[in-house]
Amino acid sequence: MAATPADIAKYTTDGVVVTSPTNPAVSAAIAADHIDAINGADREIEMFFDSAADAQVLLDERFAYLSKINPVHVGIEVEEAIDIGGVIPVAPNVPTFRVVDDAINLDTLVRTRAYAQDMNTDRFSVEVLA
Repeated sequence: MAATPADIAKYTTDGVVVTSPTNPAVSAAIAADHIDAINGADREIEMFFDSAADAQVLLDERFAYLSKINPVHVGIEVEEAIDIGGVIPVAPNVPTFRVVDDAINLDTLVRTRAYAQDMNTDRFSVEVLA
């Protein structure tokens, strides 16, 4: 039996586009400091959320990270086990850590971008971005 238009409407909703306004001064500063930066302001990213408000939260957070002129982006190697995906869950949010490095005067919250384990040396590496 084919679905009727009423059945289809019952289980679907029209898409909504959410946007985050760009700041021309920030865009110019990023372009000046990072010549390889790509301006994707006019490019749509297709994602699916239950509500436009949830999508707006993610978009605003992404915009805040991408519009930093000099973001913290470091790789950290440690000898302790970092149980990302086990003790440290990866859902519903990306793991966030506080990184303190007195040598470079760094004390900030960062998000995990990548994680690796070297089985030969039992060392763990995490790439973070703030």
